[in-house]
Amino acid sequence: MWKLRMGYEDSFRYLKKLKPDIMPNEGFVEQLKLFEFMGCQVDRKCKAYSRYQLERISQVMANGQMIREDVQTSLQDVASTTEEGFSYKCKKCRKLLFTEGNLISHDRGIGQSAFSKPWDKQVTTFETECKSSIFIEPMKWMERLELHELTGKINCVKCSAKIGSWSWAGERCSCGTWVTPAFHMDSKKIDRAVIVAARPSPSISNS
Repeated sequence: MWKLRMGYEDSFRYLKKLKPDIMPNEGFVEQLKLFEFMGCQVDRKCKAYSRYQLERISQVMANGQMIREDVQTSLQDVASTTEEGFSYKCKKCRKLLFTEGNLISHDRGIGQSAFSKPWDKQVTTFETECKSSIFIEPMKWMERLELHELTGKINCVKCSAKIGSWSWAGERCSCGTWVTPAFHMDSKKIDRAVIVAARPSPSISNS
């Protein structure tokens, strides 16, 4: 794919002509489509890549294995934004915890298949997106927590107030969808505020 600059479908047809009996397994096909989505390179900053890594870690953790290094590399910074959106702060101490860019969305009540996989061109729409719960990426400020454990409580990095919980095995959202992994924030302990994008100051002409 990288050498010939071909997408997955074209590459598959090309190889099928050379070797008609090839049949890559579902997991490998998913990796190839993700590779295509990232421009035929491994982009570790890509949200789709981060999501794939989280799902992989969840599967390994569910089998009783601990991979501390992979857990540490999966932790995300607070997403910055230059546009209007939402930030989320601890209700008790007002510490900024995450922004809209760190949310993990899912469709309402249709199971694990609800999660959008951009490389399959499946997009979560505003009309079907669940708004009842807050699930986020694992954040770098969580590194002091015992994230190598299968489940645990999430405390504010500043005031230590309990603000959520995590489960690498997943958790059922109130809408019915099973979320894996689940870094579930308690909406009663979090305040949401509008981010107002900074506008450039009007230039003053010297006349």
